[in-house]
Amino acid sequence: MKIQDLLNKDVMLLDLQATTKEAAIDEMVSKLVEQGIVTDFDTFKAGIMNREAQTSTGLGDGIAMPHSKNKAVKEATVLFAKSNKGVDYEALDGEPVDLFFMIAAPDGANDTHLAALAELSQYLLKDGFADKLRQVTNPDDVINLFNATEEEKKEAGITEPKNLEEQAISLVGKTIYEKLVKGYTEKQWGKRATELPSFIIKRLPVRFIYDNNYFNDKYQGIPIGGYTRNYRENVRWNRSKTKL
Repeated sequence: MKIQDLLNKDVMLLDLQATTKEAAIDEMVSKLVEQGIVTDFDTFKAGIMNREAQTSTGLGDGIAMPHSKNKAVKEATVLFAKSNKGVDYEALDGEPVDLFFMIAAPDGANDTHLAALAELSQYLLKDGFADKLRQVTNPDDVINLFNATEEEKKEAGITEPKNLEEQAISLVGKTIYEKLVKGYTEKQWGKRATELPSFIIKRLPVRFIYDNNYFNDKYQGIPIGGYTRNYRENVRWNRSKTKL
């Protein structure tokens, strides 16, 4: 999937007026309704707000990606908005947000919204990309920037990753791959990353947010004192016996 296929120039807002989180969401949802992408303002906004209640989609570094898979959406669309003032969006890093990608996906669109999040993250992880977005002055500039960045990726020779190294670089870039992924992966598998299949790295979540959790479960972690203490207490209180 190419994110350019979902970015709709008719719904872009290059001078978002809102300065608070809910007002910004209202302004973006209104634009989607105005252009016929969303059929019901309240239904779609409720989906966006329900997602925000789980954790803010203000990811940090001035970027937010509110999203909803919703029955009020007629066609999958990504709305890009830019604020020249900054919005108090309750972002995870506590800083104002000035770049927004509101992702709208129809109910029957499988995981279109998740694919869009992943695709956008690949662009936004690239050095300088977000700063270039802050300089755009019209919708064509936005599309052209994504197209130019895609061409750079093709020139690097990685269009269809053939191994773990190429897949990792396409996901997080060469710098992060070499500093955080390469050495650990090769040590764990006992092979060079170029000898490992690409699907291995696809199992790991790549998030453009300040969240180091592997899962999205509400409750996660290890028992206080570790599993050994937890097991001993269970055995003692249950008066159970263990046979090996």
